Parts: sequence; structure tokens; C-alpha cells
Amino acid sequence: MCLEIGTAGAFNGLGKTIPPSIVGVSMNFMRIPIAIVLANHTSLGLSGVWWSISVTGIIKGIILSIWFKLYLNKRFSSEL
Repeated sequence: MCLEIGTAGAFNGLGKTIPPSIVGVSMNFMRIPIAIVLANHTSLGLSGVWWSISVTGIIKGIILSIWFKLYLNKRFSSEL
């Protein structure tokens, strides 16, 4: 979650608010079906809902970090 929030803040600080918005909305949308699957089709029950929140948070952090690194590489390579 710290990685997700920190990277989203870095994007926002650069004036690039679209990447965190895309990742945030899409992964928050994915929480619902993941929670349903984990809660109803596994032995996790209600804990499956919390697992879906954790898993999507981790995925958001990973995606945003990779996207930010690619953005910085592209930005600095074009300035040379």
C-alpha cells in the first residue's frame, strides 16, 4: 500500500494524474469479482474479501512502480 500511494503521489507531483487514475479505478473494479470468487468458492469465506483488497493493493503498487520507472526512463532518455 505504501508503494502504491508513494508512486501515485510521484505521478501526481509530475503532473501525470492519468496513470494512477487508470490503475486505481481498474483494480478497485477488479476487487469485486475477486472478492466474490474468494469468499464463495474457497474456504476463506469473509476473509476472502480482505484478501482481495490486499492482493489488488499489491498489484496496484507493482503496476504503478513499473509504469513510473518506464516513464522516467523514457523521459530522461528523450532529454539526452
